[in-house]
Amino acid sequence: MEQVKLLSMTAVLTLLIWATADSLVNDTRNLRVRVEPYPRGNPDLVMEIPPPAEQAYVEMEIAGPRKVVEDLASRETLKLRVPVVDRPVGAGELTLDNKELLRREIQTQWREDPRLNVGAITPASVPLTVDRWVRQPFELTLGRLRLNYDQPPQLNRSNVEVRLRESALNRIVQEAGRPAIDLSDEIERQLKKSDVVVGKRIEFPVPIDASRFGPGATVEPPVLEGTAIVADQRVVKEIPTVPIKLVVSFAGLKRPLQPVGRDGAPINLVAQTIRVSGPPEDVLKLERGETKAFGLIQLKEAELEKPGDFRAWTPEFILPANLTLADPPVPVEFRLAEVPPDAGG
Repeated sequence: MEQVKLLSMTAVLTLLIWATADSLVNDTRNLRVRVEPYPRGNPDLVMEIPPPAEQAYVEMEIAGPRKVVEDLASRETLKLRVPVVDRPVGAGELTLDNKELLRREIQTQWREDPRLNVGAITPASVPLTVDRWVRQPFELTLGRLRLNYDQPPQLNRSNVEVRLRESALNRIVQEAGRPAIDLSDEIERQLKKSDVVVGKRIEFPVPIDASRFGPGATVEPPVLEGTAIVADQRVVKEIPTVPIKLVVSFAGLKRPLQPVGRDGAPINLVAQTIRVSGPPEDVLKLERGETKAFGLIQLKEAELEKPGDFRAWTPEFILPANLTLADPPVPVEFRLAEVPPDAGG
């Protein structure tokens, strides 16, 4: 019995010795670590590593107990937030030469064995951009209104306060000349969503998209209140040189015919200036050529009974959606004449 107890104690002691010996064995690995800088002591600073993302990674030599190092090496992603003292706004670099600081941060963030040590780091520094959060009043303007109004939009305040990065503020001021926001698009986007009654005063919300001021920006207040009286939105414009096609079916006729003008010359295509009515945006698209309009004159068989007479034929105009003719179509005068036997031959 005593021999069994002795053997058991020997086995336990052997395991303890092996475990203790294994825990004392050190290992060294080069681990891929993503560096994430953050400001220490100044929450208004913004510190980032610029793209590409690969610039944020370094190879960090970590030494310590073998099992701890092996566990770290098995992790998919290792991130290390590195504190940075106050820096001026702009581009620079973060030098990773304070090994004791990095060791303390590893122990705090990774919650690992205090016996871990930091060796060589490649590269020894990473690029760093420093920005600063600022608060700036922005004037509210309405400079590009496209709808028609009996009473133009009015807002319940003349400015908002924006928290944004200093670099974004400088860029906006450089482009616009002053810190101002043109809310025309936001207002008319809201009006188009609403059930607007022409000639009636309406109230509507105007949310401000903070992303226009750069990443992380905020606006106070984020939503404004607006009022307006919307007028009839249809406008009338002249559209020149709209083509009119002559579509004539001579099927079944014994003698082929062709349209002829007063000068005796055959005509296949004419053009007119027309006036159209519709929403400003749709009319503008037609003016720019982004949409098309054309006319058709289709001759029916009954209209071909007296081909030798000059007649006024009324075209039918095909217009883009939402547009109508502001005036009746102007007739086109021509007669139908026999096609000479040698025509086209």
